[in-house]
Amino acid sequence: MRFLNSNWVEVVLATLLASLAIILDVHGGQMISVLLDLAACTAAATTAKWPRAGSAALAVILALYILIPREWGTMGEYSALIPILGTGIRGNKQLRVVISVVYLVILTAVQYHDYPERGALFLFAGLTWGVLFAACWVIGDLFSSLRRNHAASERAALAEQRLTLARDLHDTIARSITRLSLTARLARDSGNLNRPGVSGGWVW
Repeated sequence: MRFLNSNWVEVVLATLLASLAIILDVHGGQMISVLLDLAACTAAATTAKWPRAGSAALAVILALYILIPREWGTMGEYSALIPILGTGIRGNKQLRVVISVVYLVILTAVQYHDYPERGALFLFAGLTWGVLFAACWVIGDLFSSLRRNHAASERAALAEQRLTLARDLHDTIARSITRLSLTARLARDSGNLNRPGVSGGWVW
């Protein structure tokens, strides 16, 4: 749970994607695509700490994929899934809606650029991205609900601990006051018995 509450979710996912991109892109021999994929993964990783700025930078980088030849194999487009998942986990629903729409438009445009001869079939690619985004929404909401439930459980446990401590403290103080009262009463009664002319409660 601490992992979900930290900023490491996006970083870990971006690192894994970057590693896969390096393996595939270097094998393809296109250094520009490697750099572009690494830039996309880096921007995706920064969305944990700077959600708006990182998401905007990623949108610009994704738009650059329109400029490279379609023959170049790339993996950086999948970095768009990372901030969508991250914003869902953290409950930032408004930003998630915005970046989902922007990324979907950009990635659909990239598909149209890569396969213009297929006509309207590029819309099917856009639909595929939409399904992937929807899956990230569902996963993000599930983890967000898990985080909220865990936080609520921790607050309830802390409140119970404080209540138990307050009860124990109240009982301790009550017992101490009772002992002091009893001691004072015994001392007073003992003082009365030791007064001159008083014995067993009868006056001589």
